[in-house]
Amino acid sequence: MVRRFLSAPRGFSDQIETLVSIPGLVFGLVLGQKAADGKVLLIHLAPTPRDEEEAELDEDLTETAELEGLDVPWAVEHHKQIDRMLPGGIETLGVSEKS
Repeated sequence: MVRRFLSAPRGFSDQIETLVSIPGLVFGLVLGQKAADGKVLLIHLAPTPRDEEEAELDEDLTETAELEGLDVPWAVEHHKQIDRMLPGGIETLGVSEKS
């Protein structure tokens, strides 16, 4: 059985509350650091910005349509850009989604 110990800096819960308060679909990346002993430090939630052209076209979509309309190539590009900016030791640990 794999056990993981997660920790997060002060203010991380504020990031979560901010994301929850945003209406509609919020998709993004979970950034952090893995230690050799299996501990994981959560550092930042980086929401994927909406493509400007896409945002203008589908402001009135329902939640279901928004989930179906997630722009995967744009999300992948966001990941690539974030990954290039991260210093050594910090990496993308996963994705976050709130609908």
